[in-house]
Amino acid sequence: MKPPILFSAPFRFFPIERYSQVTSQWIDPNQEGYDQPMMDAKVQKRYVEQLWQRLYGSASPWHEAYVKAILQQEAIGSCQEKALVRFSNHDKSEQDKWYGMNFRPYSIEWIKDIRANIPLYELKNPIFQAAHRAITIQNLAVRILPSQDVCFRSTIPGHGYPFDRLQASAVWIGTPLYSIAETKDKIWSLVIMPDFIAWIPSSGFAYAEDAFIQRWKEAAQNQLAAIIQTQTPLVDTKGRCIAQAYVGSVFPVSTREHAKADKLILNVPIANEEGKACSVDVSVSSTQAACIPIQTSRKNFAKIMDTLKERDFGWCGTSFYNDCSAELKSLFLPFGIWLPRHSSDQVEISEKMDRNGATPEERLTYLKDYGDPFLTIVYIGGHVFLYIGHFQYQEMAIAMTYQNIWGMADLSGDSVSIIGKSVFLPLLLNYPEDPNLKNLLQRPFFQITHLKHLSEGHPRLKKPYVVV
Repeated sequence: MKPPILFSAPFRFFPIERYSQVTSQWIDPNQEGYDQPMMDAKVQKRYVEQLWQRLYGSASPWHEAYVKAILQQEAIGSCQEKALVRFSNHDKSEQDKWYGMNFRPYSIEWIKDIRANIPLYELKNPIFQAAHRAITIQNLAVRILPSQDVCFRSTIPGHGYPFDRLQASAVWIGTPLYSIAETKDKIWSLVIMPDFIAWIPSSGFAYAEDAFIQRWKEAAQNQLAAIIQTQTPLVDTKGRCIAQAYVGSVFPVSTREHAKADKLILNVPIANEEGKACSVDVSVSSTQAACIPIQTSRKNFAKIMDTLKERDFGWCGTSFYNDCSAELKSLFLPFGIWLPRHSSDQVEISEKMDRNGATPEERLTYLKDYGDPFLTIVYIGGHVFLYIGHFQYQEMAIAMTYQNIWGMADLSGDSVSIIGKSVFLPLLLNYPEDPNLKNLLQRPFFQITHLKHLSEGHPRLKKPYVVV
C-alpha cells in the first residue's frame, strides 16, 4: 500500500559551487562604468514617486479614499470563505489533504476552530474607520488564515516542505497598514498592507493616530532611507534592540542635523504605554542604511547582492528569508523601485515582452540582444529572476542571472535538484552536471520586462489583493 504522505520526496543537491558565487566574478569592479548609473534619473524619479505614494500617499493603506475603494471592491468575506474551504480536509482524497508538522493530516475540527475564530459577519460590509490605521512594530509572518500551523500538501512533489501554503509573505517593521477586523480571541488581525490583504499577529502592530501619521509622512517625504545590510540591529538611544531590519525595509530619516557623515538617524516605530504608535531614534551606519534612491550603478547592485546572496530560500518569507519575488523586491527597494510582491505581477510593472512561443535558443538570443543587465526581469511561470548579462565562463558563452530558487525538477517531474538559496545561476540549454534537468529556458512562460524603459501608464502598481 502506498503511504499517504511523502515528506522525503526524491531530491538531490544541485552542485551550484561549480558556478562562481563571488560577486566580482559577474560584476567586475574594473569594468568601465562600474560606478555610473544605468537608469535615467527622470525614470528613477518616477519610480521613487510611486514608492512614496504606495507607502504613504494616495495608494497607501493610510489613505481614506484608497482604503474605502478596496473595502467596497474586494469581496473580503467571501475570500475568507474560499480560503476556509481550500484548507479544509473535508471530502478530500489522501493526495489532496493538508498535513501539519507532525506528518499527520489535519482533522476537520482544526479548520472548524479557525472558522469559529473569524468574525465573518464583520467582513461582509466593512466600513472605513480612521482609528484602524496602523504601522507594524515588528517583522511579521503574514498568514492566509489566522493560524501559525504549517500546511503542507506533501504527497505532491514541490508541495511539501518548505512550502507552507498558509504562509502568504513576511512584512517588515515600519510598514503602514489598515486593520479590517480582529479574530474573536484578538490574537490575529486581518489587515490591508501595501501588497495584499491577509492576517498578521495583533501584537505586531500599533494603531496610528492622525498626529503620528502626519509626522511620519512628512519625515518620509523629506528623506526616506532603505536598509542595505540584512539583519541590521535597530538599537535605540537607550540601548534597547527594537528589532532586526532586513533589506527591503524603509524608514524616514530623523533629525539630520545630528547625523554624522558615516551615520544615519532613523525613525523606528514602537508602541507607547497606551499601545499607540510612536517613534524612537535609531542610529545606523552608512554601511547598514542609505538614503533613497541609491544610484543604479553596478557597484550598488554588487553591494546589495553581497548582503543577500547565498541566504536560504524562504517560501513566502518563511523565517524572514526570501523566495524568488521577495528577493527582487528587496533588491530593488534601495534604488527607490517598488516591485509588487507576486512574481507574475513584477513582470507587469513596466511594458511586458512575451516570448512564450519562442524556443529556448530564441529566448537566449533575445536576452543577449535586448536584455538590459540588472534592469531586466524574467518571469517563467511561478518563478522570476534578474538577468545580469552575458559572459564567457569556463570556455562557455553564458547568460547569467541572479535569483533565489528552490531548485529545478527533472524532465519526469518526479524529483528535484535543490539549490535552496539566492545565487548567481547561468541560463543553460542543459546543465552538464545533470542532463536530465528541465532547465529554466524550457518553462511554458518566458516574459520579460525592462525597468529601464517606462512607457505611458507605467510603473504599473496593482491594488492589494486578498490572499486565498
